Amino acid sequence: MNNQYYKHKDKWKSRLYTKKLYLEIGKRKCKNCGCDNSQIIEIHHETYPTEYKEIKKAIAEGKIYYLCKNCHKK
Repeated sequence: MNNQYYKHKDKWKSRLYTKKLYLEIGKRKCKNCGCDNSQIIEIHHETYPTEYKEIKKAIAEGKIYYLCKNCHKK
């Protein structure tokens, strides 16, 4: 896991900031099927911005969103 961190620091940073930001927003529903079971909801990134302003913009543009585990696998 540490090797992946050092290899892709920008993605790790983006995931961490997005998770914090989404916890503030609080909307947890799968974009595809509408499932709202918080036990199986995951954040999906199409892009990996590293600044809060860029992350907010990506969320607004629909490039970062929630998917349930089943939809995320597809």
